[in-house]
Amino acid sequence: MIILADATNESGGKLNILGAGISRITPAALPSVLPQIAVVVRASLAEGDYDRTHQLSIEMVGPNGAQVVPPLESTVLPEMLRPMRDSLLNGEQEAVNMTFLMQGLTFSEEGIYQFVVRLDDQELRYPVVLRVMPLESPAGLVLPPPG
Repeated sequence: MIILADATNESGGKLNILGAGISRITPAALPSVLPQIAVVVRASLAEGDYDRTHQLSIEMVGPNGAQVVPPLESTVLPEMLRPMRDSLLNGEQEAVNMTFLMQGLTFSEEGIYQFVVRLDDQELRYPVVLRVMPLESPAGLVLPPPG
């Protein structure tokens, strides 16, 4: 699972997601700064995954295909994963939750922005998209705020 949200936290092994499913923002004008957005990744693990180091990266690509900010990268060490494996009951499959909080993102143009998530250099599923559409589009069309 990959999802955009307002904020997240984890408590008692549960992932709490606030404002999940962001797919569009409608700023009053461009450029616009988004105070924060969370990219939430929940990945299932196979038995052999607990004993190796994994690399996770998130790249944000703008409507013109250019990278918007440098990729966010994280290393997941076996020492972080083994306690999860050791707590599993027979037949259970664990998933690891990872949250990346991006703050102060500037959107300078209207269009589709993509969040590309890679685990060990393999893209997970498909890019998560965020449409940036000002309340008043260049065509003069006034859009209702999302609700």
